[in-house]
Amino acid sequence: MTSWNSRIYQVDNTMDLLSVARAFLDSWEPQELALLPENARPQRLKGIDDIHYWHQRLVDSYIQIRLSDDEREKVREMLHFFAFAVQRSAELDVKPPVTDHDATVRLFSDRSVPKLFTSAMTGARDR
Repeated sequence: MTSWNSRIYQVDNTMDLLSVARAFLDSWEPQELALLPENARPQRLKGIDDIHYWHQRLVDSYIQIRLSDDEREKVREMLHFFAFAVQRSAELDVKPPVTDHDATVRLFSDRSVPKLFTSAMTGARDR
């Protein structure tokens, strides 16, 4: 059986990461979920931002709420998964660097150059 961390690491886009996170939540029995504090019990995951949201809720409850040993263990287990998922989502969201040429093309496109220079030379009355 592939570990959840391995499954997270193998995804190559955020939609697949979201699918893995949903499968992880589906693997929990209701009795296990009941051990999590209600305000840190992940519900449906509609988007990748929900992974970040529930990660923070789990961190807050782990730090701030007095938990039994069983509850603490379940929060830790859930938190471990969400921490790794948040890390992977950040890796997947990395944008390729913009080269100097690309930046110049974006700044001075065919549409922007005439508009920028025309408005500067003619003033606000011609807008």
